[in-house]
Amino acid sequence: PCREYPLGTDNLGRCILSRLMYGATPSIISALAVVVCVFVIGIVLGISSAAIGGLYEAAVMRVITIFQAFPAFILAMAIAGTLGTGIRNGMISLIAVYWTGFAKVSRSLALSVRDSLYIRSASISGAGTFRIMFTHILPNIFSPLLVMAALDVGGVILSLAGLSFLGLSAQRPMAEWGMMLSDSRQYLQTAPWTVILPGIAIFIVVVCFNLLADELRDVLDPKGLDA
Repeated sequence: PCREYPLGTDNLGRCILSRLMYGATPSIISALAVVVCVFVIGIVLGISSAAIGGLYEAAVMRVITIFQAFPAFILAMAIAGTLGTGIRNGMISLIAVYWTGFAKVSRSLALSVRDSLYIRSASISGAGTFRIMFTHILPNIFSPLLVMAALDVGGVILSLAGLSFLGLSAQRPMAEWGMMLSDSRQYLQTAPWTVILPGIAIFIVVVCFNLLADELRDVLDPKGLDA
């Protein structure tokens, strides 16, 4: 580190501060995109399985069970390795892994309100399954799912960084925090800041999203503060 480069440079002489700032885009935006996708997919499959039931619900639950039988990150590595390198394939592999959690939780929440009086009234009044799902069930279970999504952003950032570190997601010369860790690990003893700084950036962002999830929980569930 020096006056011209406050956080020093990497092995190719590139400014680490600039790369950290630029690397926030693929690291954070990609994680948010993954969470949005799994949020939508999980909610649609979870609520629809609770509302429709029968063979459809059984099929969805069997698929969820199969996916959750494998360690999440190991399965993401296998999918990313099959699809090929690149941050887009890394995102697809994480979407294929993370949707099951949202589907399972949304199904459980939907089942808890499915037999409520307002759901029965809507059904008796002639409301269709689609309308009941997204007009009556979803608004009443949306808050905990939103908190869960905020918590998952940090986990997705760590998973994307892990895939990039292993060479299965972002590729050179993209400035991505996991890739920066991978490129700098051989210089840990001679230039430790090249490894420590991307790790600190990941740590700060993950903590911020976890704190955001706590704040969302307090705002969306004020009754929990009195418990």
